[in-house]
Formats: sequence, structure tokens, C-alpha cells
Amino acid sequence: MEKERKIKILKSKVGYGEKQYLNGKASYMTVVNRFIGNNMVLCNNIINVDNDLFYNRECGFYTFDEIKEDKLEELKEEYKEQLENGEETLEHLEEMAEEYAQDEEYNEEFYQYFIIDINNWDLEYLKECGQKTLQIMYSNLLECYVLGVGHFGTSWEYIGSDFELEIME
Repeated sequence: MEKERKIKILKSKVGYGEKQYLNGKASYMTVVNRFIGNNMVLCNNIINVDNDLFYNRECGFYTFDEIKEDKLEELKEEYKEQLENGEETLEHLEEMAEEYAQDEEYNEEFYQYFIIDINNWDLEYLKECGQKTLQIMYSNLLECYVLGVGHFGTSWEYIGSDFELEIME
């Protein structure tokens, strides 16, 4: 069972993007500040050093089953009429969803990589709550955690997350 994803924050600390655009959701910046803080160093060349990084996923990634299930629901909606009149079968859609999931499971695109220091309690919480905001990997070669950032060109203050804000006075 996934834990509730909430971040408590003082009203005075709520960012402009959160107030104006994110409808009660925490920004990517708030989530990073809460779980990692300033304990990060930009290291975009890490992928040239550790090719196995993508296979050591700690948290924040969609699983094969989640990708397959989401795609199957999308395909059912897309082929609804064909399913109803017998032109398409559910089994075929399931095969299509499985092929899609196989192609997409390790097809993440990151624009920045940060070596991070994160405590075990916070890492376990991020795993247990099922969040998809922070995509954290582990480098066995360098013996450190790495945050992959998959958005580019927008301030982190305006990027939404899957954490609710609990605003305190």
C-alpha cells in the first residue's frame, strides 16, 4: 500500500509557481529541497562513466507492469468501437501493450544528472510512497546515488510533482 504523498510547508515558503499554477501540488523544486536539499552536484558526464546506471533504479520509475497497464487502457479507449464490433480482440491489444512496455521500460531521457546525498529514511519513504517525481538511480561504479532530471528549460519552481502541499500558517 502506497503512503500518502504530502509535504508540509509554511505559507510564507510556498513558491510563486505553486501558488499560481500547480493547484495544491508541490513543485519539483520543493520536492528536491525537502528530500535532497543542497546535497547535490551536477555531473552530466556520469553516463559516459557508468553505462549500467539506468539498470540500478532505486525509485521514481514506472515499472514494466505500470507502463503496460497504462498503455492497455489507452488502447482500449482508442479501439473501443473495434472491440465492440469484434474487429479487434483484447488479447491483441494486450500483446500491443506488452510490446510497447518492453520498448519503453528503459527508454528514459534525462537532460541533467546530479550526484546526490540522500539519507536512507528519505530514500525508503520515496520508494514506499510510490512517487514518480524524483528518479533516483545508484552507481555501483562510483558508489553514489544519482538524480536524473527529465525536464529541460523550465524553472523547477514551475514543474509539478505528485506530492500534495500541506500549507501551515
